[in-house]
This record gives sequence, structure tokens and C-alpha cells, in this order.
Amino acid sequence: MTRKEIKKYPVWFNFVLFIIPVFIIIALEVILILSNFGNDYSTFVKISDQFENYKFFNPKLPEKYFGNSSITPAVIPDGFKVTKDKNTFRIFALGGSTTAGFPYPPNGSFPRLLKNKLNREYPDINFEVINLGISAVNSITIRDIIDDVLLEKPDLIIFYAGHNEYYGAMGLASNATNNYGIDITSFILKLKKFRTFQFVEYLIGEVYSIFSTEKSENKTLMSQMAGENLVELNSEIYIKGINQFKSNFETIAKKCQNAKVPFFVGTLSSNLLIEPLCKFSGCDSLVGQYQLLINNYDILSKKDFYDIKEKDALRFRAPEQFNSIIRSNSSAYKYEIFDIQQEFESRSKYGIIGDNLMLDHLHPNFEGNNIISDLILNLIRNQKILVNVERKNDQKNKLFEDFNNYYSPLDYAFANQRIAYLKNDFPFKQKEVNQKSKINYIINSVEDSLANEIIQGNVSWENAHFQLAEIYFQRKDYQKYFDEISVLIKDKPFDKFPYVEAIKKLEKIKKTELLKIILIKYYNVYPELFVKQKLADIYFSEKNYNNAIKFYKEVVSEVPNDARIYFNLSASYFAQKDLQNSLSNIQKCLKINPTYPNAQKIYNGLKDIYSSKK
Repeated sequence: MTRKEIKKYPVWFNFVLFIIPVFIIIALEVILILSNFGNDYSTFVKISDQFENYKFFNPKLPEKYFGNSSITPAVIPDGFKVTKDKNTFRIFALGGSTTAGFPYPPNGSFPRLLKNKLNREYPDINFEVINLGISAVNSITIRDIIDDVLLEKPDLIIFYAGHNEYYGAMGLASNATNNYGIDITSFILKLKKFRTFQFVEYLIGEVYSIFSTEKSENKTLMSQMAGENLVELNSEIYIKGINQFKSNFETIAKKCQNAKVPFFVGTLSSNLLIEPLCKFSGCDSLVGQYQLLINNYDILSKKDFYDIKEKDALRFRAPEQFNSIIRSNSSAYKYEIFDIQQEFESRSKYGIIGDNLMLDHLHPNFEGNNIISDLILNLIRNQKILVNVERKNDQKNKLFEDFNNYYSPLDYAFANQRIAYLKNDFPFKQKEVNQKSKINYIINSVEDSLANEIIQGNVSWENAHFQLAEIYFQRKDYQKYFDEISVLIKDKPFDKFPYVEAIKKLEKIKKTELLKIILIKYYNVYPELFVKQKLADIYFSEKNYNNAIKFYKEVVSEVPNDARIYFNLSASYFAQKDLQNSLSNIQKCLKINPTYPNAQKIYNGLKDIYSSKK
């Protein structure tokens, strides 16, 4: 066939050929959305009509990054107002498991400790500290969500990440997810918001599962993500990890700088006194060097321990080059550093960080988390981010005096058991160990038992606290009951249920002091009528007439036809020798109910006194 004989199609025909597959894809996308297939991967979502004025970190978001993993970590449900209040200072904390607080529940994390300290020092400010930490994520995830975070009008962003760069979600050496390089991985993450792409992923996964010989194992997330992948010092994959962290971190820092949002970055700290994690992966020589150092503890060299950490090819502990990147870029991108590594070294013997501040290879213990929160708090003070705000006197021991109000024996038991399970699996034990079936954790108390139920997935953290609170209540240990309820209130101050349950119970047993504290907390979040009424009556009974008047006045602004309120207002003003307001309110009482007990008699007496004063 000659060139002249080739049939030419009109332009509209070629357009139709193009538009048909586009139309099919759009139609499929709509059908999948309407049929609720796949996930909405928005960074922040509303999760319930009950909290219609709040946004939360999307519980489904981790699935975007942990596609092939049988264990998907949870997010922390810290809520923040959809419309930011004028008196609110909003902080987002970005990072992995340390930021999330592992092994502690969120109320033991450094962001939560920071929030409690800020509330204590600056009581006139409403602090929203939203913990966006997710176990086993790295800079890829943080880079992916940073634009959405900046849209929520933060006043400060905190960054602590780097330990998961190789084995975290979509990490270069991850056993559970794939990494195709920075640009392709970023493009894939953008595609994942479409249900059509999620459907294709699902089909591929189903086909893979048919032919796969891998068995589902009862393993920790840490063990599952690492597999048997080693990252040798200065290897190609090691260098790619350095470049990946540098590129993602600088992108995140630059976005914060361009948005003019203060950006605080923590240096990475590791346990140097722990055996090389590669000990079950064939690094006998390195283990020997470590043992030699440990056996000569009186001449320990910090540099030697850092060298061993750097050579540990099971690279859960971040390379020191990450800290070099963090320190060298602060001037260019105008961020502040809270130097965790330096501070931990200053508090450690010979400057060698070990179990004094660490629970395992990289997670700080509670004292460590407390130190981190102090470092950030000092930066906030010194950088004068909170301008024109009065700071109350700092009481160093106040945090620990109030600690039971947001952390309980159940939380301690939960943290201890989580660490026990972690250390019972690879790389702390050989791969053959089944971490939940082999561990023999001794249950000594009801708190231990409930913590174990949380670990096993039989009860949620919140319900375990409710159950423990009920046990304490039935034992008539009302202070412990109050402490458990306070943990839940501190965790989600916007959730009405713990307040209402506590108010019912404490009112029934007439524990007025504890009841008053709960009512004040509820009033500060939800200034509802019934709370104002109860607080007014309590203060009136205590002869605290200033506060009684404050709350009674708020009540009558909503319920102007309650004779009892005006009667009590009159008595309160009289106690303060304010005869004019006392007389005015008793008149209002009589106008509503002329037969209100003793009101006429009091009115006549007040009238006589008032007349004699003129």
C-alpha cells in the first residue's frame, strides 16, 4: 500500500479514541467511590458527627504507605478545631514511633508532655498539640503530608525522624514495601488518592497472594519491615538512604520556611550500649569489638561506640550523617534545633547514651521523653514565639505532682509489655521466635491483665481505662477512679462521654471536690447550661460567692425565668454587701414566683436596710 492509499481519519475520530479510555477511567473512579471501594487518603478527616467541629489525623492514612504489610500502625486521634480559635496556639509534631510515644500510649509521648507543660506555664492560651507520629514511617511520609499540615495554620511544626529511613514504609531496604526512588515514589503516592489506582493495586495483590508461598507470621512491625535486608556502611543503598533523607528533609524545611512557620528539628539519638542489632545476621566481628569495649568499661570511648553503631548493617539506628544534615542546614532554612543527642550525652556516663535514657535501641524512656519536651519548651521560651503572653512561674516538680491525672499504672503496664514483646522478636531474638506465643509476661495485677488485653487486641486503650475506672469505683477507691477518668479527659478533651459519666457517678456519691474539678474541665471545653448550673450551686454551697455570681449570671442569660437562681444571686450579693444588686435580684425572683419561700420576707428586710442606708 502506498502512502497515498493510507486512510486518513478526521480529527474528531482521533479525539473520540482518546476520550473513550479517559471516560472509562472517570466512570470507574466514580463507581468505585460510590461503592465505597478503597480509602480516602486525605491527611485530615472528620471521623464522627459527634465531633463535627474537629478534624483528626486520618486513621486510614497509614495504609497508603504500608500497602503489602499485614501490620499497619495506627495514628493518634488528636483532634483540632476545623476553625482555629483566636486564642489557640497550634503545634504539629511529625515523626515516627518515638514521636508517637512508643512503647508508651500517646499520653507518655514527648508531644503530650510538652502540651501539659505549656498548659501549666501559659494557662491563658489554648494549646493544640497534634501528634502526627506513626510507627515505621520515614521522611517519605512526612514529605507527602507536609503541604496538608501547612494548610491547617500551624504556629509551630516539630520534626523528629530519621531512624526509619531504610526499613520504614517505602524505605530503601524495607521488606514490606517498595521504594522506586524519590521522584517515582512521590508520583505513586499522588496516584494513590485515586480509587482506580487502588483497585489496580488490589488486583495485583490478589494475584500475588495466589502464587506467593509466604506465610502470615505473628511478628512485630519492626521485624516484619526489616526482613533480612542489611545495609552495609557506604554501600550503594546506604548512600541512597543518605541522599533520600537529605532531599526530603530539605524539601520539608524549605516548605516550612516559605510558609513562615517556625520549624523545630530534633537531632537523632541512639542507644550505644546495646549489642549490634546485626548479631543474628552474621556480624560476629562487630559483636566481638562491642564485647571488648563493654569489658573495658573504665576506658570507654564514645567514638568507638559510635563507630560500632555506624557499622551495624541492620540499620535501625540512623547514620550520624543524618545529624550532620540537620545541623548544617539550620541557617539556610531558618529552623531551630533541639539537640537531643547532645543533651542525652551530657546526662550519660562518659557521654555514652545507654539504658539510662533508652528503653531499647532507639526509643527514649519516660525520662528521655520528658527531657525532649523540656528542650522544645525552652526553645519556645527563648525564641519568644508566644509574644505578649504572660508566663506563670515554672514549678519544676509540678509535672510529676500532676502526673496521675494523665498517666496511670495501666499505662506503665502497657508500655512494659510492649517493650517485652518487641525484645522477644528479631533482631533482639532469632527469627524463629514467635513473639506473642513464646513470651511469658507475669500478670501481677488487674492493671497488668488489662494491659495484656490491649496488647492482644481484645480491648481498646480507652475501654481498658474505663474498665479500670469502674473497678476502682466499685472498690470505693474514688481518687483512683478520678485519676483514670482524668487520663481519658486529658487524652481527648473534646470527647463528652468521660465527663458525663464521671459527673453522674461523682454526683451520686457526693464527692463534691472531685466533681467540681471535672465540671470545670468540661466547662472549659463545652460551657453548657447544666455545667454552669452545677458549678454555680457548688460555689454557692461553699460560700464562694464571687464564682457563684459568675456562673449564676451566665445561667440567667440563658434561663431568665428561674426564680431559684435569682434568689441565690440575691443571697450571694448580700454576702458581698452589695445591697443594690441583692435587692434587684430578689425582686426578679418575686416577679417570677411571688410565693417563692422566704423571698418576700427577705425582700422586705432588704428594702428596709436599703432605705435606712440612703
